[in-house]
Amino acid sequence: MKNYIALVCLLLSTPLFAFPIEGIISVKDWGAKGDGVTDDTQPIKKAIEAAPEGGIIYFPPGKYRLKETIELRRKTLLGNPQGAWNADVDVLPVLIIDHLEGPGIHAFEGASISGLCFQYEHKPTVPQPFAPTILLSGVGINISNIKIHSCYDGIIADGKSNIGRLKIRNVFIAQCHNTAIYITRTYDVATLELVHIWSPASPTSLTKGVGIKLGRNDEIHLSNCFVFHTNIAYLFETDEGEGGGSTYGTLLNCATDYCSRGYVIKSPVKLNIVGGDFWNHHCSIYIEDKGADVRINGVYMQSNREPCVWVKEGKTLNITGSSFRSAFPRPDIFSLDVEKIEDLVINSCDFYDAAPAIRLRESVKSALITNNIFPSSFPSVAKDGITSEHWLIKDNVVREKEIEKE
Repeated sequence: MKNYIALVCLLLSTPLFAFPIEGIISVKDWGAKGDGVTDDTQPIKKAIEAAPEGGIIYFPPGKYRLKETIELRRKTLLGNPQGAWNADVDVLPVLIIDHLEGPGIHAFEGASISGLCFQYEHKPTVPQPFAPTILLSGVGINISNIKIHSCYDGIIADGKSNIGRLKIRNVFIAQCHNTAIYITRTYDVATLELVHIWSPASPTSLTKGVGIKLGRNDEIHLSNCFVFHTNIAYLFETDEGEGGGSTYGTLLNCATDYCSRGYVIKSPVKLNIVGGDFWNHHCSIYIEDKGADVRINGVYMQSNREPCVWVKEGKTLNITGSSFRSAFPRPDIFSLDVEKIEDLVINSCDFYDAAPAIRLRESVKSALITNNIFPSSFPSVAKDGITSEHWLIKDNVVREKEIEKE
């Protein structure tokens, strides 16, 4: 304990890395200029080779231009992990990715990246596909306190390797043109926390962009993530390759804003969605897989041109304590539209007066709809051709209708 306190005092009283520390190597000691002009690829590669396993490759403040992929395994790239990563100011050391053929960083097992900004200088009018900023190909990868700006794809799993025990924390991805994050084949628990994806200046994000895409994840936890201005905020698709599959996991306070669709589920997920605000041009939650098992609790949804929740096909949907909203009246669009499902539970939800509440189609096998507040000016529950007798609608309240004053 005394040694630990002494080390902390030394770090607080001494400029960071101004003295030699075993296992920490500065890229500038190996010839990197960090002037934003010089090609610093080879000095950085030499520093990585010189660092011991588990060692740290340190980037002092500056801009380092990379013209080749950097491979990293069982070592750490470290900049300023306490630096800000907002959209307007780069106070982190910057790695300028000046090539498009391969990823900026290829991360293998035990790789760690912290406190760095990754930046692309080209600004195409119509972005063409190019390699991701960080490609994931191993277990135990840790990415934290970074910013990625103007990528085509951001942090992407290679789709072949087990990337279990993945940790992604405190990450800001701005102006991503295609997919900001794609995670699949986490055969152990993976975690994403405080990930913000913000792409209003991208010419393609709203028409084709995806914030976070999930394939096979045996147990994944997402918390306090936010996606702004993409076509799909959170996309769940089956990883069709050998060893692939779908996602089991929980999303806590993972919000959307100004997206075309919020959550799009096209795989047999086992999913908990807890908390969060979903503001979307079209649908907040869209489900289209017969094996999808989804539980939603305490969310606020506002959708304007499609239902807040639209189930084309699913297995189980349980929504509790949530709010359904629209920015303007939409008398022909139900807030919740269920076409085909085995079990449906809607409890203690609030349906705003801007739209009819619930539509049950003929392929709904069973439904329990209780203790909800329904609109006063539109239908509460429409049973369109439903033939099953396994449904119960009781103890709901229709909101008091306001009387217009002369």
